[in-house]
Amino acid sequence: MDGSIVCSIIIVYYDGFDKLQRCLNSISNHSPAYTEVIIVNNSTQLCNFVLRDRKFIVIGDGQNYGYSKGNNIGLSSAHGKYILLLNPDTELTDNFIENAILVLEKQPNIVAIGPKLIDDHNNIQTSAFNFPSLKRYLLHDILFVKGKYDINERNQDSDQPLITTQLIKCNWLCGAAVMLRRKDLIRINGFDARYFLYFEDIDLFKKIKEIGGDVMYCPMYVVKHSDKNENGIFSDKFNSARRITAYDFSMMQYWHKHKPELLPIVRFLIFIRSLSRLVVWSLLPSLKRYAGKCSVNERRKGYLKSLCISVYR
Repeated sequence: MDGSIVCSIIIVYYDGFDKLQRCLNSISNHSPAYTEVIIVNNSTQLCNFVLRDRKFIVIGDGQNYGYSKGNNIGLSSAHGKYILLLNPDTELTDNFIENAILVLEKQPNIVAIGPKLIDDHNNIQTSAFNFPSLKRYLLHDILFVKGKYDINERNQDSDQPLITTQLIKCNWLCGAAVMLRRKDLIRINGFDARYFLYFEDIDLFKKIKEIGGDVMYCPMYVVKHSDKNENGIFSDKFNSARRITAYDFSMMQYWHKHKPELLPIVRFLIFIRSLSRLVVWSLLPSLKRYAGKCSVNERRKGYLKSLCISVYR
């Protein structure tokens, strides 16, 4: 069987079984016969039909190892020449797998390919980016100033909209759906397992760039992604204290690893961002109608913890 597998799809699952079921249905409808599906179970609960279905390889003991280590566990069990990293809240459409593999076969300089991501209402999500900068963090995440930070909204050096029939070079891609060669992932030692949540995909693409590989955004291929890629003050991404602190801690890990001389500035910016959002969520009770009392309390707790992390961690 191993010799017949060309592509291994790795899904790291933690929660949201309904979304996982839709994801698996889309794989059944839009993946070729030479594909295997590896589900890394980071959850204590997984529906019996998935565990019984021989089409799916389920590994993991139910312990939550995080996204990075989970993908590395999946990679160690993969047989395919190509690896599709896929979030459980995505749905394949058309022939993304075949087309992505074709591009990788024809252009060995390309190491990673990511499709256009659309949400449940067919809105295009931002999914191709430049590497993080302090300027972007200050303007976009703290001051909410919109600008040309991302690549799949406009050309990197122009205000003109992107042409959607060509590959676009970028620095990194949203990890919700990315196709790579297994040998390239092994060459860069996979994900850095020290990232539990957030920045693990940025770090992965940083390593890809360091070996001279190209990363391509492919807007002609589409994958549905029900989660929202946004960092706004009302974003559901930050409706829990755990996610808020994980994001800020991983951000400090990233800068400590790649530009340690800038870490004091990063700490200061995280402090300012956390303090300002803590004030907003504490002093404006009208915000409760956007998020609910429980979410407001979680955000307050998260930003308070991030304040402490930025100073003491």
